[in-house]
This record gives sequence, C-alpha cells and structure tokens, in this order.
Amino acid sequence: MTLEELIARCKAEVSLTVNEHRTYYQTPSEWLADCLNKQWKDCPPILASNLWSEKCETYNLHFYPDTPIGSYHIVGNSLEAVLEKAAECLGDKEGT
Repeated sequence: MTLEELIARCKAEVSLTVNEHRTYYQTPSEWLADCLNKQWKDCPPILASNLWSEKCETYNLHFYPDTPIGSYHIVGNSLEAVLEKAAECLGDKEGT
C-alpha cells in the first residue's frame, strides 16, 4: 500500500509524522516507550517493527478509515513497515 492509496481509502484524516523523537530531544527508543506507555490511551499504537536502533528514523501514522471517531496509530522505523501494517488494519492481508 502506498500513502496515496491509504489517503484515498480513508474517510477522514491521515497524518504522518517523521522523526518526532528529534523534536523532543529523545532517542528513538525513548520516543517509542512514550508512544507505547503514555500517549494515545484511546487508540494504543500498533508497532510496525521490533528492530529499533538509536539512529533509526521514526514514523507515526495516524488515520481514520471510516469515521472521524475511530482511528489507528501505527509507529515504526520504516515507512514501508508502517504502511504494511496500515494495509493489515484495513483488511488487506497482503499489504498491497
């Protein structure tokens, strides 16, 4: 799935933030811990990759596929992994 395909399939907002950890002077691991433990209590994030390093990029994808109320958060260290998980959330098991 591409970002453009995801946008076309969603009936409300799609937002992608890249390297948010840098804004908060955090390492990727610190940022990930915040995502998993503190933020988005109504919509816990789905982890798109389990291999994190201190030099990796971070991606935070938040999208509303059906209404402005129900949403998904997916965090990962590659755009491809995040979009693959988004495809799974939308029922596309192959990620395309």
